Amino acid sequence: MSKKKVNEEQTGLPEETLQKIRHELNQFSEIEKACIFGSRAKGNFKSGSDIDIALFGGKISYKILKEVTYQLNEETTMPYFFDLVHYEKINNNALITHINEFGLCL
Repeated sequence: MSKKKVNEEQTGLPEETLQKIRHELNQFSEIEKACIFGSRAKGNFKSGSDIDIALFGGKISYKILKEVTYQLNEETTMPYFFDLVHYEKINNNALITHINEFGLCL
């Protein structure tokens, strides 16, 4: 995962949006780290691309994952669809490799 600061050029997301995402994620103490992956991290996104985020933390339950997903998708005014995964629960090795290689931590 990249240690660089995530920015608009990489993700197509304005700094204000990145700050809002960080703010929402910071409401959940169970989240130790969060990284954008997928097209937004690889740089081949389109204007309507969703925002894939991997959440890290041993205390993240399925309930917390759903609460965070609901908060981002339904309770904010950001015009994006958020797709979240709990990194420690991923069973797909290709996805783990992708996140490890391209993930941009917030």
